[in-house]
Amino acid sequence: MPFKISVVTGAPVWDTLPVAKITNYPFETAAFKPFAHVRACLNEEGLQLRLLAFETKKRPESYLQASFSPVSCPRRLDVQVFADGALRVLQSREGEPAGELASHGVRAVPFEGEDLEGVYWGALVSLELSWLQGQFPEVSWRAGGEIRGNFYKACTAPDFAHIGCYAPTPSQVDQIEDEKQFQTFPLVAY
Repeated sequence: MPFKISVVTGAPVWDTLPVAKITNYPFETAAFKPFAHVRACLNEEGLQLRLLAFETKKRPESYLQASFSPVSCPRRLDVQVFADGALRVLQSREGEPAGELASHGVRAVPFEGEDLEGVYWGALVSLELSWLQGQFPEVSWRAGGEIRGNFYKACTAPDFAHIGCYAPTPSQVDQIEDEKQFQTFPLVAY
């Protein structure tokens, strides 16, 4: 079943939104595979994301990533939020290296805490609707529209390196972030 992005009016009520669980760590041999998840909705301000990872020790190289691409276009947008609160926005076209975009249309508010499930960190990310429409004008940013994407949890620290994703996984580690692994996310209004 595809992950659905809810179209809502007003501020997100995060606990009512569908959850995309990042549980696929196909290349990790260690028992540690950090649980992470994403909730998303589209409102009048834009695409709202809540990215969350459970890790007892935050490393600056640890990040959560939301990646999107129009259904019929080989462009890609990656939004990365690091455990130290840093934000990176990358755009690429098929066959070209990713370039960093000015993040004037993207805001991230980092958070951290602890609950019954453990210690966590994450961020609330807002991608402004006008900015998204400029990046992907071919996408219908309303109920009935759709976009392709995937969500990732990764760390590049040598002693803690890992990568996991939401959507089904490929057979080779160098393909895990390939657009071929993206799923279609319908925009729905309930």
